[in-house]
Amino acid sequence: MLYYDEYGSKEKAVAKIYEPEKTVCELFTLIKSLHKKRIGVIGHSLGGQIAIMLVSKQPELFNFAVFLNAWVNPKPKTIRMYCSFAGLSAKMLHWRWLVLLQGLWVSCCDKNPIHR
Repeated sequence: MLYYDEYGSKEKAVAKIYEPEKTVCELFTLIKSLHKKRIGVIGHSLGGQIAIMLVSKQPELFNFAVFLNAWVNPKPKTIRMYCSFAGLSAKMLHWRWLVLLQGLWVSCCDKNPIHR
């Protein structure tokens, strides 16, 4: 099993712009270097979008694919817009009040039979 992590994704500030097509090319190079007839791919969120791109471009390389919460929008402008929010989203994970608010919301939903 290989786990691919986008370069710089754990850094506080990423200086380069995310390019999905470049990631797909890098992954195809990695996959082909494995010298396997076919492999499986699992992707979550942005990784799910990348997995869809991989399987769509060269389905013969894959024997299965799992896409989890893959937000898919074929328009590059929309993809760039979502990626532009990544820095703010990462900062928001450290806002204690927001994390507590989300926990409160989940707690309320757990007690409400409509949300089960």
